[in-house]
Amino acid sequence: MRAVTIAVIGPADLVERVAGVAREFETLSLDTRPYRREDQADALTRLEPAPDAFLFTGPVPYHVATARTVPPAPALFVPYTGSSLYRAIYQMKEIGCNPAQVSLDVLAPTEVRYTFADMGLGSDRLHMLPFRPGQRSEMMVRFHVTLYREGRTAGAMTCVRSVFAALGAAGVPAVLLDPTRSAIAATLEQAIWAGRHTRMARSGHAARPAPLDRLLEAVRSRPTFTAHEVAHALGITPRSGHRLLEQLMERNQVELVPGPRPRRPGRPRQVYRLQHPAAGSGEPRQRSRG
Repeated sequence: MRAVTIAVIGPADLVERVAGVAREFETLSLDTRPYRREDQADALTRLEPAPDAFLFTGPVPYHVATARTVPPAPALFVPYTGSSLYRAIYQMKEIGCNPAQVSLDVLAPTEVRYTFADMGLGSDRLHMLPFRPGQRSEMMVRFHVTLYREGRTAGAMTCVRSVFAALGAAGVPAVLLDPTRSAIAATLEQAIWAGRHTRMARSGHAARPAPLDRLLEAVRSRPTFTAHEVAHALGITPRSGHRLLEQLMERNQVELVPGPRPRRPGRPRQVYRLQHPAAGSGEPRQRSRG
């Protein structure tokens, strides 16, 4: 089978990180397209030859690119999950900042609160700015700097390299979050599926739906569901089911809801539901600006 070609778009160090993980995949050929600024992302989707799929190294370049142009192949992005946050929390401690009194951007608030609770940290003094389409890096910088100068935070955690650099120049203690290898590997798997679908569609053949589409189809009629139920329906491991649900949370298609109280002490079972029951394309649902 001819290798699927995936174009990887993002800052140079993250593109190289993705390339390192991609070496574990035999049926994959990478077309690396690094940029210096997020606003260059859309131009990189128009380079020839067109790949079988695009993989952006995070949600910011993905939304910047897809807001300006329609990529000529399926596009996915690597999500920043709670695992990325664990390391950042330790790094905040290492630079002498209280990680329970910081500002954060891009990450989903629910995921942040769960991660802090797992580490025995309170989240009532956190200030969060989840990413929204149309949100510019200047807005993120202003958010972090204002809170720090008003004495409401001890530092900042950011997922955006240009924001991290600006915070350093402004004298704000900051930590840069990176996607984990497991998140990169999971997204590469999705990109390979999407790339194969592109190949077969171009040749006039039908392809099996990608895992995210299969998941959405499996839970469409369910009011709520768990990672174990998803895994059973798709014939995959619970860990893989959880990975897919994390990706759908990043795409604003699935959300966490209060689950039943555990009979024994411990973290309550995570229960999910579709944010938009009609969704089924696997593409991120656009939120309104403002």
